[in-house]
Amino acid sequence: MKQDDPQFKLRLKPELKERLEGSAKESTRTLGAEIVARLENSFKPQAASTNREVELLLAAVHTQFETLDLKVQLITSRLESLRMRSKLIQFDSERLTESAKTDADFARVGESIEQLKAVEEESDVLKRELVVVLDQQASMNKQYQDMSAMVSETRAELEKRFPFVRKTSHK
Repeated sequence: MKQDDPQFKLRLKPELKERLEGSAKESTRTLGAEIVARLENSFKPQAASTNREVELLLAAVHTQFETLDLKVQLITSRLESLRMRSKLIQFDSERLTESAKTDADFARVGESIEQLKAVEEESDVLKRELVVVLDQQASMNKQYQDMSAMVSETRAELEKRFPFVRKTSHK
């Protein structure tokens, strides 16, 4: 500490003062330096705990983002599968239509057309779901970026105010 650092008068019970003086002697510090060191140390666990909580929250948001990314991949894969199925049904329908001669043949053509409609409806549902998931992902990404920026700003402010706070990285 410097001579020009702000001073503060403090009332202590005699027993507490004796304990602090004993501790100061053991750590080869003045009584004032011992009190300051103990006060600084009292902030460390709180800052580290808060820092860890924020890092866990960021990790949770990141995990949710990855989950949405997997959902996008799953929907995209399912859409590709439906696209291929649709082509097969169309090809089969065209072949059946060309060779149809009986009512049973035309009934199979009708079934193929119904299958094609069902595939197209499922594709439409998946496309709408994909839009929703992509919107969620964009929102989650923005939230993650905002939180990361806030954490960086808060960490920088804490390091200015409390230079003894241990620096840890976040993802």
